[in-house]
Amino acid sequence: MPSDELDQSYYPSARVRLCVRFEDYNHPKLAKPPKLPAHLRKGAGKSKDAKLTVVYRGGVWELSGDGANPNRLGSPQQQRASADGFTHYVDGIIPSRATVRHNGMRTASTLSLTIPFVDLPMDPRAIRAVAVQFYLGCVSAEDYQAGIAGEVRTDAGGLLGEGIPRHVVPDAYTDPYGRPRTNLRFEGWIDDLEALFPENDALEVQLECTDNTRPLLEQDAPPQLSVEPHLPIDQAIANYLANFPQFQGLSVAYAPKVDKSKIPILKSALHKTAMQPQKGPTPTGGGGAAGGGGAASKLKVWDYLTDVCGMVGHNIRMVGTTIVVQRPRTMFDRRFSRREDDPFTGRVLPSGRLLPRRLYVYGHNLVELKIKRKFTTAVPRNVEIRSYDTARKKTMIVRYPSASGTRLSKPAPGDQNEQTWWVITRPEIRDEKTARIIAQSAYEAQGRAELEVRCITKNLASFGGGNLDPDALDLLPGDAIDVEMASTPTGVDRATTLGDIQQAMRDRPSEYLQSLGYSAAFAAAYAQAIRSVGLVSTFRCKTVGMDWDMESSGVTLDLEAMNYIEIRNDQDLAADEQITPADVANAATAGTGPVQVTIDEGV
Repeated sequence: MPSDELDQSYYPSARVRLCVRFEDYNHPKLAKPPKLPAHLRKGAGKSKDAKLTVVYRGGVWELSGDGANPNRLGSPQQQRASADGFTHYVDGIIPSRATVRHNGMRTASTLSLTIPFVDLPMDPRAIRAVAVQFYLGCVSAEDYQAGIAGEVRTDAGGLLGEGIPRHVVPDAYTDPYGRPRTNLRFEGWIDDLEALFPENDALEVQLECTDNTRPLLEQDAPPQLSVEPHLPIDQAIANYLANFPQFQGLSVAYAPKVDKSKIPILKSALHKTAMQPQKGPTPTGGGGAAGGGGAASKLKVWDYLTDVCGMVGHNIRMVGTTIVVQRPRTMFDRRFSRREDDPFTGRVLPSGRLLPRRLYVYGHNLVELKIKRKFTTAVPRNVEIRSYDTARKKTMIVRYPSASGTRLSKPAPGDQNEQTWWVITRPEIRDEKTARIIAQSAYEAQGRAELEVRCITKNLASFGGGNLDPDALDLLPGDAIDVEMASTPTGVDRATTLGDIQQAMRDRPSEYLQSLGYSAAFAAAYAQAIRSVGLVSTFRCKTVGMDWDMESSGVTLDLEAMNYIEIRNDQDLAADEQITPADVANAATAGTGPVQVTIDEGV
C-alpha cells in the first residue's frame, strides 16, 4: 500500500504593510466631515448627509466613497494616499515577532507585532493613525535561495510589491493545483504603538492591533438613527453604516449566499411598541433625544448591530473587511458546504483515504495535544424564549427543542436526572416564528463545548499538505478539523502508547479494560456507552493562533477546538422558518473537489 507519510519542510516568511496617517496640526482640513455630528443624526437607513455610497457587487454590499477620487478606493488598509499628503504607505517590514489571534465570533481578532526600531524610527506623537496588513506564508525553496542571494520580486501581486526580496512572502500566489491563494492573515488598526529602548538589547517598536471591528467599537450608536426594518438585514446594515465616513471600504455580506427571500427583515419580528415609528429597534444605553441635551449613547455601533442581528436569530462577525451576517446552523451543521472563502477542498491520499477536513494526528504532525472535559460551565442547555405581547396581554413562550424526547438533560450518578434550561427574555419579539428561530440559533450556538482540544503544531499544512499548500494558515474559527492518535503499525509489538490505548478503547473496550483489572460489569457498561456516542474526532475551531518568531522558533500554530452537537433531523424547524442546504447557492463548490495528493515515496 502506498505510504501516506510526508516530510513537511517549510520556508515560512512574514511581512508587514503599514498605512500611516500623520498628524496635521495647523493644516487646513481638505476632507469635509458630515454636517451633523454622529450623535445628532437620525432617521432610518442612509440619511441625506451620508458620505458613502452603497453598491451591491458580487453578492456583497460595498461601502464606497467618491468613485472619482483615486485616493478613496479599496479597503481601509488600502488608502495609500490623501489629497493633503499626510497619508503614506510603508511596506516590506519584516517583524521580529508576531502573534495573530482569531478569537471567535464574539471577540475581535488581534495582532501583536514587534519590529526593529529602524523600520519605523518615528516619534509616536507625530502619528495620528495606522492601518496594518500582516502577511504570513511560505515561499518555494528556489525563491528562498534567490532572495538570500539578493534577487527581488517583480510579480508580488501587491500594491507596492516590486522590489521586495524573493524570500519575503508576497501578497498572493498560485498553489500547486493552480488555485489563486492569498497570504494576507490580518487586516486592522494599531491600538497601541510603543517604542522600546532597553539598556542592553535591540531597539524595537511594539504594536498592538485589532481587526476592522475597531472603528465600529469606537463609534457611538446615534440614539435616533436606526436600521431600516423593511429591508433584508444585510442591506439594512450597509445603509446604516453609510452614515459614517470612517467605514468607507468595508462591506456587508449574508452567508451563505441564498435567495433574497430567505434573508430576514426586522419588520415582521418586532412589537410595534418596541419600535421607533417605522425605524426598527431603538439603541439603548442612556442616549438622549437629538438636541435635547441628553447624555450621549453608551451603545457602540458594533453592539447595536449585534443586537439587531440577534433580533432575527443571527450572528455577526468581521472577516477581513467584510461584516458577515449568518445563522449559527449554516456555519456549524455538516450538511452545509464549507465556508466559501476557504481554499481547502479535501484530499485523497495515495492509500486512497479521503480527508474531507483538515487532519491532525498526534504522533505525526502535532507537537502537543491537550484534551479537556468540562462537567459544569459548558454543559449545553435547552432554550426557552419569553416575550410579553402587549396587544394580547399575554406572555409568549417558545421552547427549543420542541419535542420533549430530544431535549437535553444532565444525568448524575445513580438515578438522578434533570433538564437544564436557558431562559431568554426578548420583549421585542411579537411572532412565534421569529422566537423559534432565535431559540434554535441560541441552542446551536452553544455547541457542545464541554469537550475541548488544544493542538500545537509547527506544520503549516494539515496531513497531506506541504510547503506550497499551507492550508493551516487559512483556518478560521468555526472551521472543522479532525484530530486522531497515531498507533503502532500492524505487525509490530504493541507498546502502551497513547494511540494504542485509544485504539484498544475504541475497538475492544470491554476486553481491554478487563485486562487492566476492571470488573466485567464496569467494562461492559463503558463499552455500551462508548458504542452509543463514539469517540469524538471532529471538532470546530474555537480560536486560531499563529506565532511568528524570526530568530528562533519560526511559526507555531495554536488551535483551540471544541466538539459540536450535530443537528438532528427531528429538530429542524418548518421549511419556511430556516435555511436548508438546498437553499444555498452551489457556486462556491462548483467545479471543485478533493485534491489528489502526490507524496514522494523516497522521502
